[in-house]
Amino acid sequence: GKPEPNSIETMSNGVRIKIGSPDVIIPVGEHVYTIRYTATRMIGRFDGFDELYWNVTGSGWRFPIDRASATITLPSPAKFGERSVYTGYQGDKGTAAGVTGESAGTISFTTTAPLAAGQGLTVAVAFPKGVVDAPSSATKAGYFFADWAPPLIALAGLGGLIGFLYTAWA
Repeated sequence: GKPEPNSIETMSNGVRIKIGSPDVIIPVGEHVYTIRYTATRMIGRFDGFDELYWNVTGSGWRFPIDRASATITLPSPAKFGERSVYTGYQGDKGTAAGVTGESAGTISFTTTAPLAAGQGLTVAVAFPKGVVDAPSSATKAGYFFADWAPPLIALAGLGGLIGFLYTAWA
């Protein structure tokens, strides 16, 4: 019921959210953490529908998770199409979770069994095109530069260095 110190670490396959202080030992017992966050670039755009594919918990946990749940709320009421839920280690197709609530524009999933250390919950839901606006050209350009600017700058620097060395040698 109160804020906890936290930090975010970028990883090759996503983001790690760290909760708590490394110098504080949590007493034995039940502890409930509610994590709320916003993520971008998670909508798959297909010919007849859009899809949210969401690795809800990640699978890098060193401790078991008794229960995990996820609620997806679209910006406007819409009927969900196909939906899938997966539990287990990364890449597993376990089914220890299911839909626990659904109304127009909102769907909830909850695990039906505990997740062992290293296991996670992933959900996927389809919905009609246009419910979630497609990114603008400027946003897409921003994504491109966020992804590719560092390697392009490094490549340009390497090209400049090679050009300088060639000129000095010549």
